[in-house]
Amino acid sequence: MSVFKSEYNSGADNEEYSVPLLKQDSRNADSNISSIAKPAVADVGALVTVSEYSAYSESTIDFVNDDRRDMTFGRRIALCLMNKTWYNPRAKMMVVADADKLKVDEVQLERNEPASLSVSTTKIDDFDAMMSNTNPSLEKAWAYFEHVALYRYIVRPEEKRNIFSRVYGVLSGTAKLERAEPGENHDQTRLYHPIMTPHSQLGDFGLGIGLYFSTLRAITFITLLAGVVSIYNILYFASDEYQPEEYTSNISTFERGSAICTNTAWVPCTDCICAELGEPSIALGTFASDRCAKDPSYPDLTFVLRNLCDGTPWQLAAVNYGSLIVVLLAVFGLGVFLKNEEVKFDLDEQTAQDYSVKISNPPHDAKDPDEWFNFFKQNFGAHSTVVTIAVDNDLLVKALVERRELLRTIYDNYTHDIGSSMALLDLARVAAEMERKRSFLARVIAIISPGLPELSARVAALNNKINGFAQLDYRVTNVFVTFETEHDQRNVMSSLSVGSVKSSRNDISAVSDPKYLFRGKHVLSVKEPEEPNTIRWQDLNAGTWQRFKEKFLTFLCTMIAIILVAVVVNLANESSTVGAAFTISAFNVVFPLMAKLLTNLESHSSEGSKQTSLYYKICLFRWVYALFFADIVTTNALQLLDPFGHIARHWAAPRAKTQDSMDLQFQGTVFELAERYTDMTKFDANVETGTSVG
Repeated sequence: MSVFKSEYNSGADNEEYSVPLLKQDSRNADSNISSIAKPAVADVGALVTVSEYSAYSESTIDFVNDDRRDMTFGRRIALCLMNKTWYNPRAKMMVVADADKLKVDEVQLERNEPASLSVSTTKIDDFDAMMSNTNPSLEKAWAYFEHVALYRYIVRPEEKRNIFSRVYGVLSGTAKLERAEPGENHDQTRLYHPIMTPHSQLGDFGLGIGLYFSTLRAITFITLLAGVVSIYNILYFASDEYQPEEYTSNISTFERGSAICTNTAWVPCTDCICAELGEPSIALGTFASDRCAKDPSYPDLTFVLRNLCDGTPWQLAAVNYGSLIVVLLAVFGLGVFLKNEEVKFDLDEQTAQDYSVKISNPPHDAKDPDEWFNFFKQNFGAHSTVVTIAVDNDLLVKALVERRELLRTIYDNYTHDIGSSMALLDLARVAAEMERKRSFLARVIAIISPGLPELSARVAALNNKINGFAQLDYRVTNVFVTFETEHDQRNVMSSLSVGSVKSSRNDISAVSDPKYLFRGKHVLSVKEPEEPNTIRWQDLNAGTWQRFKEKFLTFLCTMIAIILVAVVVNLANESSTVGAAFTISAFNVVFPLMAKLLTNLESHSSEGSKQTSLYYKICLFRWVYALFFADIVTTNALQLLDPFGHIARHWAAPRAKTQDSMDLQFQGTVFELAERYTDMTKFDANVETGTSVG
C-alpha cells in the first residue's frame, strides 16, 4: 500500500506507517504493539520492497542459550524431547550435523582459525533464502517464539526475583515495566508473568487489551455488587419461611438460596391446557406435560402442579428493583471509568500515533515526500521524522501477498517433487508431469483440493497480474506524517482542524492562515491516525458505498444463519431438551468461526473497525440464545489450555521443512477481542438477569 516513504531522522525509534508485506505480524493486529517488521519502503515503480526485522542478527544476547528459569514450560519440554525421533524427526540429522560441525571446529582449531558461530545470521527478509533453508532449527524457532512472538519487558538491574518484593510491587502499584521491542538483543528481557504483571502495565500489550481487562474487572465488581444487594433474597429463599425444611432435602447445596420450590400440590383447573410430551409450554395457560395431568373421573377438569412456596413478599420485589438500579447506575459509571483508564494507558505508553497525523484528502499527484516535509517545516516549524505516502494499489498488494503464500504452500508440500528450485520453468515442468500422470479420480479430487498444477497455474496468473499492475500509475490517497515531538503534532492538528465538511468542499475560508493551504489552494483533512499495525493496508482505499454493501450483505447472511440455527435448535428441542442445550453449545463454538469468515469478506480500514463488526455479529447470536454452564467450562478451558497452539508448536513445527515454515508455527494462537467481549457480556448478562429475577 505505502509506496513512497522518506525518513528524515534515522534515530527515530517509533513505529512506522508502512506495509508489512513479506511476513505476517505474529501478534493480534488490535493489540497496538510494534509490528515485527520495521519496513523501509522504496519506490520501485509501484512494487514494494520491505526490509524486515531479523530475530537472528548478530546480537549481544544469544536467545538460544536463555536461562531455563525464564523459559516457558513448553520450551523446556521441547528441549528435553528434541533428541527423540518420535518427537523431532530431524533428531538424527541434528546428530550428524553436530558431528560435522565438531570436526570443522577441530580443523579450525588446529589451523588457529576462529570457530564457527553457533547463531545463524541469515536475514529472514530474503524469501528465497528462507525457503532454501532446508535444515531448520527447533531451538531457534522456540527462541523466536519467546523473543519475537511473545511480549517481553526489559529487566532493570535492581529488579529482584524475590516473590515478596514482586507481590508488593503489584499490590502497591509501584511496579513499572518497560515493554521490549520484538527481538531485543542488547538489554536483558523477561516474559510478562501471567499473575505478577500489574494491571496498570496491561496497556503494554495495546490499548484495546488493557481496556478489555479493565472492563472485565469492572463488570466483575458490578456483578459482585449486585449479588451483595441480593443477599436478602438468597437468605429468604433458603429459609423455612419460603418452604419448610422437609421439602429442601432433595435440593443440592449449589441450588440452596435459589427460587426452586419442591413444596407442590395438584390442584384442579378448568381452563388449563396440557402440552404434548416434548412440546414447549410457551403459550399462556399451557403447562408442560410433567406438571399437568387428566383424571378420567373428571373429564372436564385439568389438574396442574402448583407451587405452595410463598414468593410474594414485597421485600423480594424491592431487592430485585434495587439490584437492577445498582446495575444500571454502574453501567453508566462504567463509561466514565473506561475513559479514565484509556487516558492512563495512553499516558503510560508512547507510540507512533502520539506523534503522527493522517491526511486523508491529499492531491492525487502529491507523491514527493520532500514536498510534504518542506510544507510542514516552512509553515509550522515542525520537523517530520517519517513521511509515508499511500497510493491506491490495493490490488497489487493483494496479488503480491497471495503469490507469496502460494509459493510457501508449494515449497512446504511439494519439496520432494520440485527439489530446492523454485524457478517458474521448473515449477511448470513438474506441474505438467504431475498433471499428465493423474487418474480420473485425482482430477476430481484436484477440483476440491488443488494440487501443484493448479497452484503453479495460479502463480503464473498472478505473475502476469503483478506485471500489469506494476505498469500502472497510482493516485495518492493518504499521507502519514510522523513528527519529532508531540508538540509539533498537536500544533499541526490544531492549526489544520477545519471539519470534514469544509475540507471536503475545499472551503479555503475555513483556514485561519493562507499559509496552511497545501500548494496554496488545498484545504487538508487532518486527524490522528490509527496505530500503524492496526491499519489494514489492503482495504485502506475501499469506498464508503463498497463498505456499506459488504456490511449489509454479511449482516443479511448473519441473520439467515441465526434463523437456520433457530430451526435446528427447535428440531433438537422436540427430541430432547438436553439435545437442544448441546446443540446451542455447539453453535456457540461454530458460529464465531463463520462470523470471522464473513467479516474477512468486508473491507475495513483498521482492525478496530473489523473487530467492531465481528463483535456485533457474535454478540447478536449469543444474546439470542441462552448461556449454558458447558459454555463457561469449555470456552475458558480451550482458551487456557490452547490445544491447537500446542499441536502447532510440538507436532507441526518439528516436521516443518524450512526455518520460515517452522517459525510460522510459533506465531501464537490468534485471538479476537470482539469474541472475548461477547464471551464476557453474555456471561454477565445471564448472571445479572438471574440475580435480578431471582
